[in-house]
Amino acid sequence: MNEYDKQAKKFLVDSKTKCTIKEIEGGYPDWDVSHFRRQYNCTFTRNGKRRSFKFWASLAEGTCREYDILSCITKYDPGHYENFCANFGYDTDSRRGYKIYKGVVKEWQKVQLLWSDCLEQLAEIN
Repeated sequence: MNEYDKQAKKFLVDSKTKCTIKEIEGGYPDWDVSHFRRQYNCTFTRNGKRRSFKFWASLAEGTCREYDILSCITKYDPGHYENFCANFGYDTDSRRGYKIYKGVVKEWQKVQLLWSDCLEQLAEIN
């Protein structure tokens, strides 16, 4: 187990979080329609709360580990749409940018509900 995987495992143990990763049907994500990718359903359970995320594997590895998910999920409040666009280079008139923003907000809400008391430790996973 490498240092990154140890970091993720430690967070899960310290935060008393259970992680389940199940491969589901892969395909072509709408943000990269030219490359087939494996897709996973990832569920985190903690303090009687359960949150699920869809995760598309990278082209390089094609697998999904706890570290892969924890390093990628939103760890900070995306703020207002205009600020989000300015920070990440989206046009405020872009439908695609707005769709991405709404997805990030939804993910942030799930992260907050699950780990509001240990966001600093989660943010250290990168």
